[in-house]
Amino acid sequence: MRADYLTYKRAANVSVMGLVLHVVMGGAMLIYARLSADHAAMTLALYMLLGAVGWLALTILYDQHRRERIESIEADALAAAEESSTIFGGASEFRVAQKRLKSLYKVFSPTISVVIGVALLGVAWWRLSSLGVFSETGTITFTTSRHKEWGLGLGLAVSGIGFVFARYASGMAKQEFWANLRAGAAFTAGASVLALVLAISQFIDLITSTEDAWLKIVVVGFAVVVGILGIEVFLNVLLDVYRPRKVGDVAMPAFGSRVLGFVAAPDRIAQSISDAINYQLGFDVTSGWFYQLLVKSLAPLVVVGLLTMWLLSSLVVIQPHQRATILRFGRVVQENVTPGLHVKMPWPIDRVYVPEFFEKSSSSDAMLLRDRTVTGIRQTQLGSDPPANKGEPILWTNDHLGVEVLQIVRSSGEVTFGRDGMAGMSLVSVEIPLKYVVENVSLFDELAPPEQREQLLRYVAQREVLQYLHTATLDEVLGDGRATISNELKSRISAAFDQLNPDSTGKPRGAGVKVVMCSITGVHPPKQSDVAASFEKVVEADQKTQALLTTARADHVKELTDAAGSVEQAESIVKIADQLKGLRSSASADKPNARTMELESEMNRLLDAAGGNAAVTIAEAKATRWTRYMDLRGRAERYAGQLLAYNASPTVFRASMYADTLRDSLKNVRLYIVDDRVSDLRIDVGLEDIDTGAEIFKPKKE
Repeated sequence: MRADYLTYKRAANVSVMGLVLHVVMGGAMLIYARLSADHAAMTLALYMLLGAVGWLALTILYDQHRRERIESIEADALAAAEESSTIFGGASEFRVAQKRLKSLYKVFSPTISVVIGVALLGVAWWRLSSLGVFSETGTITFTTSRHKEWGLGLGLAVSGIGFVFARYASGMAKQEFWANLRAGAAFTAGASVLALVLAISQFIDLITSTEDAWLKIVVVGFAVVVGILGIEVFLNVLLDVYRPRKVGDVAMPAFGSRVLGFVAAPDRIAQSISDAINYQLGFDVTSGWFYQLLVKSLAPLVVVGLLTMWLLSSLVVIQPHQRATILRFGRVVQENVTPGLHVKMPWPIDRVYVPEFFEKSSSSDAMLLRDRTVTGIRQTQLGSDPPANKGEPILWTNDHLGVEVLQIVRSSGEVTFGRDGMAGMSLVSVEIPLKYVVENVSLFDELAPPEQREQLLRYVAQREVLQYLHTATLDEVLGDGRATISNELKSRISAAFDQLNPDSTGKPRGAGVKVVMCSITGVHPPKQSDVAASFEKVVEADQKTQALLTTARADHVKELTDAAGSVEQAESIVKIADQLKGLRSSASADKPNARTMELESEMNRLLDAAGGNAAVTIAEAKATRWTRYMDLRGRAERYAGQLLAYNASPTVFRASMYADTLRDSLKNVRLYIVDDRVSDLRIDVGLEDIDTGAEIFKPKKE
């Protein structure tokens, strides 16, 4: 084939077709992925849109080839003219398109390949991150498609159209001038294979109605395949740098996958395998009768295999934790299908439906599909979430997992409305977990769309909680009224659920669920307010009061024990003292009666037997009284003896008393007796103190 500009124009037209095809199919897959929340379809859509970038690059390259061929024809025409040798001798300088084509292969093609490679790796990283692969737990979280039939049809359509176009482009690429079309065909073939895998996964999910591990493999596998293709692009760029080239040889763009190139041209694989077998065995196997018979019977074998797969859709296995409903062309033919193996009509005549179990994501408000089941106890929070610090003391100041849901309750007083607003109401954060089970699968399935059922039940229950707590007081919610409130809330919520899901006549049929538990597990004021600190001050004051009372009781016991030996003995003595005080106040003090004397005797006996400080004080008082009495009695007896001596001889008594007085007075006094007739008398007296020196610290002798 002669490489003229029409040849490259045809290649450019095919590239434009590939660009349009990828944009249309990628856009359709993107719309489906957004509407159905299909993670694998979103990955495939992004891959197909990146393939459109590759086809756009091929369009630019082949259009430049076309321009270069037109420029070459014009240059040859100028060279053939007779005037060209004299006037246009430097015609090679006018080859602008040729220079631009070389720069495209030298700069543009590697650059666009690197961009596509980076984009492929970025898409792979983003899709794996959205699945939670790189999280701390590594748990894969995803939602299955809400429109599996559309996913199946779109996947088959993209797979079929893409494979046909990839085969067409790869067939053209067998020509040397169209060899670069193999890069775009590889992109289209990859999209075709991924779309076929998507359709197969949706088909398996439809005929089994169970969330299998196959879906997780698909969503993760799509992202991994895209990442591997991105790595292959960089390897191709690196190998192209060191690959030897012949003069005029045009390298294939690096963004074209060599692996997917075999998918676009499977005959090359078959030819390679056939050549390898023939080489190893030494004879032509493909010309044998068995090989020819196998080739002729291939189509019937494929048909039989597909028919067998279709008939296998009549068998369905219900898992132990599931209850299912069999639908025939959308109409319910059997409800509450129990676990086990069941036989039904093949798909799409009969379908097995198991209600989905959606759960709110911990990182966002999105609802994630956790399982397909209606068994077990389901739980939802009607108020604030429980505290985040599990295992620690539950305090009013603890952090909670989510946003606090505040409830309005009445204070202890009456609610009043004035110019300053409403008074008598309080805000509290209440933890109210609601647990329920599904009793009727059909009613529960007809309640709302799968991802909205739990939200609907929660909103209805929260409405009842809000209405009832308006009538409750703060003391009841914080105090011992929780049990009564919990029972009332359970009754009201159950009645509200029974009013849901009306039939065609407007009569409610119920939500198909049974409330197992609805109780208040925790109540506290808003964490942002200072109520907790103020309440802690009240608690602190109560604790101090209790401490003072305990100290007073201890002092009471100590004082009574020290006074009377024991508390019981002291109380008995005080009781008798009170009786004695009453008798003394009513009777005459001058004439005590027998009862008073009896009580005084009893109290004295108890005081003596107590052995406490009171008994010691009384004993000391008695001893002091006895000492003073005996001293005074001795002085009285001595005075009586002196009186007798005085009466016997007053003169002698006075002289004796006078002499004794002088003796006592002059006992430690220096006395000098001299004659008054001595006029010149000199007396040397030693006035040294006898208590000086070392004797000053010597204790006196008694």
